[in-house]
Parts: sequence; structure tokens; C-alpha cells
Amino acid sequence: MRHFLFVILILTAVASAQTTQPQQSSSQTQTIAQRIAADAAKVDVNTATAQQLMSLPGVTDMFAARIIAGRPYKSKLDLLRRGVVSANLYSRISEKIVAHRVKPTTPPAAAK
Repeated sequence: MRHFLFVILILTAVASAQTTQPQQSSSQTQTIAQRIAADAAKVDVNTATAQQLMSLPGVTDMFAARIIAGRPYKSKLDLLRRGVVSANLYSRISEKIVAHRVKPTTPPAAAK
């Protein structure tokens, strides 16, 4: 539910920004809000379930298990660098994935 509300908020922000800004040429870089909205539709290899990974073209249960076992990834290119997926498979999924950095969890403070 949070994810859905976040996407709605981002899409609203993008729509608002588009109506208040002058037309940009397609060669200019995307704004941060546009990049976040585009990333929301991608599968995060650091947090996705096996089912989500298998929704990608060519990713079988074996590849999904290898991706999960190799976490965390600093970038999506780590899948190729570490030999988790082949170059052929990477070329098929690279536009559909993202590797957001996982925030480390801090242990609770010890009681004194």
C-alpha cells in the first residue's frame, strides 16, 4: 500500500512539474522525479522476490535463486560482472531492473 501511495505521489509531482515548466527537448536529462517514477516500474534486484525476478524475460527459477544468493548489488551491472547472469540474459533484462542500495539496519541500543 505504501508503495502504491508513493507512486501516486511521484506521478502527481511529475504531472505538476510538467505543467509548470517550459517544454524540454528530449535530449535533456530527466529530472529526479522522472527518474524515480521510471525506477518504480523496474524490478529491484536487491529486494525482489523470486516470483518478481521470474517475471523478467528469460529469468528462470535457477537464475532467480542465483540473483537472490548474490545480494547485495551496488549496481545492476554487478549481475554481469560477478557472472550471476550471462551477457545475453543481461541484455534482455537490463532496461527492466534497478539495484537500489539497501540501507543497513542498525541494531537496537543496548539497555543500560
